Amino acid sequence: MVVVHLGLDAGERERHLRLLLDRLPRTEPLVVLGDVNEVPDQPSWRTLLAQGLTDAAAHAGPTFPASAPAQRIDAVLVGYGLRVTAARVLDVPAARVASDHLPVVVDLAAGEER
Repeated sequence: MVVVHLGLDAGERERHLRLLLDRLPRTEPLVVLGDVNEVPDQPSWRTLLAQGLTDAAAHAGPTFPASAPAQRIDAVLVGYGLRVTAARVLDVPAARVASDHLPVVVDLAAGEER
């Protein structure tokens, strides 16, 4: 498992991604998760998905800002060997005050998606 928090600035995110890709484990199963600071159709997501990762929470809902979620900028990406059985954003009062992001919960099981 790799946890990331990419920078707010586009150049900084690009530098972070280069560092991440240089160190990304090539073993399975692999989970990359964290704050990407971009929405899914932007460059950081495309770069990560190009590594053979799958967006495990594509339909989970927005995560930011926690007080009024409008954007999905937090990712859970999985490699081969894992399948997603459920994904959701935990939108409860305690989560809204614990962070400026809502948490993403993904249930995984061993084995390929069918």
